[in-house]
Amino acid sequence: MEYRTTREAWEARVAAIMAVEPEQLPPVIVEYRGPGLLRLCDGSHRHEAIRRRGVDTLWALVWCNTESDFVSAQSVWGNLSRRSAI
Repeated sequence: MEYRTTREAWEARVAAIMAVEPEQLPPVIVEYRGPGLLRLCDGSHRHEAIRRRGVDTLWALVWCNTESDFVSAQSVWGNLSRRSAI
């Protein structure tokens, strides 16, 4: 975890998120780091909450830092939509 918190705060937040249906949660944000390598940048509490609920899929936004990363990600996951940062 990049930004540390107390165990109590972590558990309280995860427990609160577990009360929400997974499809109601916003997507996590991951950074593409290469084939098979993603870095979770936003959503660690959400990820842990749905993991504890036994859910094995969730929505994620994947960001690529370069055009070549985007091309590489497409080769891994197929046709991805391209969105520009605002």
